[in-house]
Amino acid sequence: LEDGVLDVGAYLPDDSDEILAVLKVQAIDETCWVSLRAYLDGHPEHLAAVRSAAYSGDLNVNYPLFTEVTVDAGSKEMEAGIICARAVGASSVPYCVMLLTNFTHIDLPVGRVQFPPEHTCLAAVGKACAGGSVDVLPDGVTEPKGVKQAMEAPDADEWMDAIQTELEALVTVKKALLMMDLEDVPPGVRLLDMSLVLKIKLDKHRQLQKRKARVCLKGNKQEYGVDYFDTFAPCTQLSSVRLIIILALNLALEVYHMDVETAFLNSTLEEDLYVKLPRGLEYQGRTCAKLLKAVYGLKQAGKEWFETSDAFIMGYDERMRRSDVEPCLYYIRDSGITVIILAYVDDYLVATDSRSWYDSFVAAFNS
Repeated sequence: LEDGVLDVGAYLPDDSDEILAVLKVQAIDETCWVSLRAYLDGHPEHLAAVRSAAYSGDLNVNYPLFTEVTVDAGSKEMEAGIICARAVGASSVPYCVMLLTNFTHIDLPVGRVQFPPEHTCLAAVGKACAGGSVDVLPDGVTEPKGVKQAMEAPDADEWMDAIQTELEALVTVKKALLMMDLEDVPPGVRLLDMSLVLKIKLDKHRQLQKRKARVCLKGNKQEYGVDYFDTFAPCTQLSSVRLIIILALNLALEVYHMDVETAFLNSTLEEDLYVKLPRGLEYQGRTCAKLLKAVYGLKQAGKEWFETSDAFIMGYDERMRRSDVEPCLYYIRDSGITVIILAYVDDYLVATDSRSWYDSFVAAFNS
């Protein structure tokens, strides 16, 4: 794409898949992505149109990825407009919303902007909505979509090394998979599919740092009552984070941050599940396995990790208590020590006046 055009998409009404117009998406400025708040600060003439949009209640003015668009709909042409992402996660971005800021040129109904999944703009929407940045890969570097593309890529050896490292970690280090032959799988058991995600990791200078492979479970294939039961895991609120900081300031506590690597793979499963490796992969000639740990993609992975984390924290110190109103908040309020722990999935804030307690806690967590 040239002349500043980032992507080309289709404009569709909310209630059908009829293509009403073709859109050329262009960058607002050289940074490409700005927030709606910043955009409106520079374009106050569009504020009224944004406010009057029937569906603007879904929008957050701090979301990133807003860009001007032009529409070619035959005789209809729109000169001014902005495209913005709904509040959706990086892994599921069904469409963007277009706010028409000049209704005099066009009478298109309220609708959505849709891009092919592999296109730059749609991928950028997901990362932006998740709070991340838009990665532009260095020239000549690509991300394969599967084993076949990885084997055919110019850097096939590097990708295969990354895939082998991931499999080795799952089988021997994390012991998440118990490999077996197909004939060793119990009769009548349904094998769940796994997928392979290949990503390029860039350093702070936007240069190639490493190639990363991640083997995940296709959780959309799981059946309730067969492959999983409960999936709920509590998650802390932002107000609790603020509370921790306020208490730390008032009580003169040191605040530490902990991040658990591959957290879900530290929790075991209650169900007996069997999987097959992604197509084209094998480990020592075997393609099937019993799932021993909560791999990424498993519907109950979050629940299993929370229970594992909760059991460790509550069992580490007999003085530890859990908040009655915030299930992710733990504390010790003793005559000789104060500890406050806030868990957010695999990230932890620990506020305490005892560095020795914290060091011992981290060492025990690592073990």
